[in-house]
Amino acid sequence: MDVGGFDTEWHYGPFAGSEIGAPSPTIASAGRANRAGVSFLYCATNESTAVAEIRPHPGERVSIGAFRIVRDLRAYDLSRSQLLHYFESDKFLDAYVPFNTLSILINKTITPAERSQYSITQLIADCIRQLGFDAVLFESTVGSGTNAVLFNSGDAKLLPEEGKVFLINKVEYSFVPEQTINSREEYVEDYEKRLEDEDRK
Repeated sequence: MDVGGFDTEWHYGPFAGSEIGAPSPTIASAGRANRAGVSFLYCATNESTAVAEIRPHPGERVSIGAFRIVRDLRAYDLSRSQLLHYFESDKFLDAYVPFNTLSILINKTITPAERSQYSITQLIADCIRQLGFDAVLFESTVGSGTNAVLFNSGDAKLLPEEGKVFLINKVEYSFVPEQTINSREEYVEDYEKRLEDEDRK
């Protein structure tokens, strides 16, 4: 923009203080790990994942912050398979099955229309917290990094000088074709053929 012979540059200030971080319990909505009214701090291991997790639209600006962990934390890692820690015996493998099930459930892609399934992942997070863990790690379904949910936001300190603002240029999608129904007749014919094959056996 040119104003009186001078070029105008817009500079944006990232959110700071209470504007960023864990929301107040009075406004905390239900998330993958928290129930409505429960305040957890959602973080990501890289900038691109932090931005993508907000699900922004092209043309929007996103503010992210950098946090430093202030003490040693016990984190329950469901972000990747832990099979290498369990393969040594059948007993260990039996113990791995429920652990792997938790990992599958909390890492599952959940669409906005399926948010009711958050009750399952919230229960998993509640159990992990009751076991004395300070955080839970799980894969991001929209980014390349890992999500980290801290049960106590006081365990992380905002680094105000490292906040950034990003302009979203475009959002890309990856997709695969699903099986589609062509015509009812094809399915009837296929079913009848399968019955005939069974009769011949």
